[in-house]
Amino acid sequence: MCHDKPFRISATIQKLILVVIFLTPVFSIYESLALIFGGLVDNSTALTPTYIKIIKDIVFILLGLGGFVGILRRNRVNRYGLMGLLYFLLVVFTALAYSNNFLIFLAGLRWTFPVLLITFLIPYTTKDFLVKIANMLFGLFLLHFLFQIIQLFFAQGWFGRNALGLSLRNPGIFFIPSTAAFFTICVLFFTMFYQPNRVLRRFIFWLSPLSIFLTASGSGVVVYPVIMTIYLVSKKFFKLLPIVVVILLFLAGHTVQDITGRDKVLEGSFATRIEIFVELIKQASLISQNFGYGTNTGVLLANQLGLDLGAVITDSTYASIIANLGLLGLIITLVIVLIFATIAWLNKDKEKLVFVAIFGLFSATTNIVEAFPMNLLFSILVAYYLKNSKS
Repeated sequence: MCHDKPFRISATIQKLILVVIFLTPVFSIYESLALIFGGLVDNSTALTPTYIKIIKDIVFILLGLGGFVGILRRNRVNRYGLMGLLYFLLVVFTALAYSNNFLIFLAGLRWTFPVLLITFLIPYTTKDFLVKIANMLFGLFLLHFLFQIIQLFFAQGWFGRNALGLSLRNPGIFFIPSTAAFFTICVLFFTMFYQPNRVLRRFIFWLSPLSIFLTASGSGVVVYPVIMTIYLVSKKFFKLLPIVVVILLFLAGHTVQDITGRDKVLEGSFATRIEIFVELIKQASLISQNFGYGTNTGVLLANQLGLDLGAVITDSTYASIIANLGLLGLIITLVIVLIFATIAWLNKDKEKLVFVAIFGLFSATTNIVEAFPMNLLFSILVAYYLKNSKS
């Protein structure tokens, strides 16, 4: 009987995850349709009602509570999970001591929750479950790609038009093109390592680059050749991989600029992110006193409530870490990523290297912990790797 309870919790948690991933198109449905029929205001004003978007947060909380109950029943906690929980509590109590705005503090908690969730998901992540997620993502990708095709021909031109008069950037079931490319890349990742069906694998391998092209996302175009190189390279050439990846990043960045003819890819949008990052570095302290200010949630709350909450658009995970946690948080994050990538490289572990490349590179242009469902996929994958870690 004692083994049955954890099993039921495991099944419930996995079903909750699959359901909320299945609902992904709903959370940006108004924005996706507005690209076709009109009605958009700006990039930081949400059209989909809060009572729909909040479903994600409710599920995240339920997953955390379910995982916590499971830990209590098992009377056992993974050592990595314990370290993560202690660090989370340190961040929260430090932030609470400095915080002078409760709404911003809540925005900060929401920002950290995907990382905290890793602790509670460790016992419930299995390879069979990741296969189920891969199948779910395949179905979502079909809908996503269909939306992209419709937007290509019928969108109102919110993101401009190409030389043929067609919509230039088509984010499918999302609103921001880079987020759409991020989703496609994550679908490709799960296809690479957890999709057993050869037909479905070929389907995604052929259509994913076209989907990325339809988003016209510089991040997607840069990340795609990097992860494909890691995936396809022979393990006997792994020693040269770091050099190859650096060269690829350089070439891919300039290729994006040349193909699109848009200086703003490298000298505009990316330069803006660099400026934000540098400015935050100049203002940063070792431990931030502005927890929650570097979040998309804080910006959306300010827009919807008409309040000046002081929140800033960071446009990258690294910048948001500096704003919310300070230099110490950024240093800890970079050290963890470097150690993880080094171990994967030494072990010639393609899966973990591709994982680091995806989330590490997209972190430069996207606040990944606030990009759904990629933030949930991140939590699940890290929990799975920690559960099976031997290093």
